[in-house]
Amino acid sequence: MTGAMVAPCALVALPGHGDWQPGMVGLRKRIAVQTATRPDATALEGIEGAQITWACLGRATQNLSEALLELGAGRGRVVLAELGNGPEAVAAFCSAASVAAVLPIGAEEPEQRIAAFLDTVPAAAALVSATRPGPLARLAERSGLPRIRIGAAFGTANRGFEVVGTPALPSANPTAPDDAAFIGQTSGTSSLPKLVAWSQVSMLLSVECFARWIGIDAPIRGFCAMPLSHAHAHVRSILPVLLNGGSVTCAPGLGPLRTVD
Repeated sequence: MTGAMVAPCALVALPGHGDWQPGMVGLRKRIAVQTATRPDATALEGIEGAQITWACLGRATQNLSEALLELGAGRGRVVLAELGNGPEAVAAFCSAASVAAVLPIGAEEPEQRIAAFLDTVPAAAALVSATRPGPLARLAERSGLPRIRIGAAFGTANRGFEVVGTPALPSANPTAPDDAAFIGQTSGTSSLPKLVAWSQVSMLLSVECFARWIGIDAPIRGFCAMPLSHAHAHVRSILPVLLNGGSVTCAPGLGPLRTVD
């Protein structure tokens, strides 16, 4: 996925991305199941002590995913997200990946590269920080892309986000299992980094395979030190624990010395 603007149809029914197995449940439903099972248990927490219970995560995911669909951010569309690495960023990622394709933006991403993303992917909305707006917020406003400002209390407050801008698209339907749910970047070791789309079924199969490999079959506590712009933060660190009913502590960013304190 590189070069000219990608058509929305290219993000629908991705070929060769695994088959939806009998009994599999999508991301949105799996969060709802855990919410109903353990509403008062902690789902996400930050280093500084902020906590999001399963009941709050379920409500936040429902509210934000509905807001995204109203903006046209659904099947075949991309939501760019520049939110840092806290628990509210994970909650927003889960919301976006359950209804559209989310493209996380890392703190180190050059502004020119972010502008190239906006020229390449069929973006419908941008998730930006209400307290620490970065280049994506400015570029999205300049291009007329609706922004959803995520507050530090997202996931714990009744709403915790604000929609800014007028949608240019009609309301949308959520993604199907074989549609793109996550867009990551290659490492760029041999050329410029390229964008790669993962379907929801491919992402969930990777999560389940990893959970089985390390033996996660019951609620445990996990710790994520990786930046949330990296695919492995989600499929190897956060979702294997979270979707099995556990809780994940999210580091604000990778600081090697602080990680081992």
